Amino acid sequence: MRPSVKDKLIEAREHVQNYMDDMESTKELRKMCQNCERYAGKQHDYDECHNRQCFKFWLAYEYLEWVASCE
Repeated sequence: MRPSVKDKLIEAREHVQNYMDDMESTKELRKMCQNCERYAGKQHDYDECHNRQCFKFWLAYEYLEWVASCE
């Protein structure tokens, strides 16, 4: 992974960190996670998933949404 991409994923994670417990803000992520053996519903700790590809994909999506909202 390019360092610039990694930096953007970190930026996105920091941006959404305060909203991770909000069901509405993480609706897409929770849909993706429902079939994951590591997912524990409302009590799930996403810090355990920060290196998983699915979580990175969601962060990339959130980053694109964030950037697009400024256009």
